[in-house]
Amino acid sequence: MPYWIIAMVLLVSASVLASSTPRARTSGGERGSPFPGKGISVRKMMGMSRTDVETMLESIEEGEEPDPVMGAMCYEMVAGPSVIEYICPICGERTLYDDYAAVWKVEELFSVRSLFDSLSVLADMDLSLDETGFCVQCGGQVAEPSPILIAAFEDSDPCSSAVSSEDLRLLIGFFSGETWYETFNDGRMPIRPELPRVRRLLGMME
Repeated sequence: MPYWIIAMVLLVSASVLASSTPRARTSGGERGSPFPGKGISVRKMMGMSRTDVETMLESIEEGEEPDPVMGAMCYEMVAGPSVIEYICPICGERTLYDDYAAVWKVEELFSVRSLFDSLSVLADMDLSLDETGFCVQCGGQVAEPSPILIAAFEDSDPCSSAVSSEDLRLLIGFFSGETWYETFNDGRMPIRPELPRVRRLLGMME
């Protein structure tokens, strides 16, 4: 038999064998933790109660505290606007701010919204972000507006706290099952010293 015929037979056989070999599933079914190697996965935290969170808090209190990792220290400062317009996502009203502190709060609100979305994915709790303090129509004229985090477990009443972007980074680290959280400049700080703040944000202070 000519060599080219033998080669064609081998090639066809290999193709048939490859198509009949079972392949690993890439979607559906049971999946592993999206946080491999961490003490608490998102799957384990689904349907959490106050008791579940207390267990997480105690684990951090009793565990080893990681060393802080300093983030970038040099950033080019960019001058912020002197006036900023806030558009309410509820009523559509436009509120103008020309005070430096309020302008900074409105600018930070964009980061707060993004971080809140990430937190909502991690924590299976009743969470909402209240921005009405920024709107002259919905919240009246608030001297120092702040976004308000409203959180409630299935077995507790809701609590509300003014939050910053750093607060939400702290909660994201906590609900990720880490012992540290990522700072605004890509550093890492231990959660243990901030546990009172975590308790206060979640309405778990005694």
